[in-house]
Amino acid sequence: MYKYFKKIEYLFRPMNKQHPPWGSQIGVAHGGVIGYSNCEPNYDITKVHLYEVHYKKEESGLRCDIFMGYKYQCVEFARRFFVLNYKTMFTDIQKAPDIWDLETVEDLTKEAGTFPLVGFKQGGPEPPKFGDLLLAPQSEHQPWGHVAVVVGVGDGYIDLAEQNYEDAGWIAESYSRRVKVECKDGNYFVTYIRVGFEDQFNQSWDKDEVIIGWKRIIFN
Repeated sequence: MYKYFKKIEYLFRPMNKQHPPWGSQIGVAHGGVIGYSNCEPNYDITKVHLYEVHYKKEESGLRCDIFMGYKYQCVEFARRFFVLNYKTMFTDIQKAPDIWDLETVEDLTKEAGTFPLVGFKQGGPEPPKFGDLLLAPQSEHQPWGHVAVVVGVGDGYIDLAEQNYEDAGWIAESYSRRVKVECKDGNYFVTYIRVGFEDQFNQSWDKDEVIIGWKRIIFN
């Protein structure tokens, strides 16, 4: 279970403020999905169950109890976003980029049923849309990869919401990062360049990170 609790001291600081304490609210995404700080946690690995997040069916009105994940990891936020906004859930995974290999999500309003979860590769003809899951592979800085939710789409940029990415917290109330999207010959590339902080890109910790692509629920 230790893999869920790996934490990195990030180099890039988009906001000049003290780091929010672990477990404090750092933003609220679409549908009232709260983002929580995972800054400098002191996990007791012998009591891993204390960090599990569960959503009881008596509370949700859905067909079953739901294991969201572990406080306050990126996968937990992404799963919670799907559950609260779409009443769907992707299955348990070992690490964030494993979401790329999933083909369906469960329909939590029925005893049985799924929706397709379709992947669009970085550099392809399909741009990211609201509600997509943006996926990064394992790397030196992100040893278990990363997943973020697209919560806004504009002209040449997208807004992302996530947990456990940067200790400084979110840049705005409803999103954590606003990053540039480039279109070259009809193909789309999500970059790590922050809108409004372009001059800091070469010093940012994630300037050499890679994006796999984005996954999207296709509702029948």
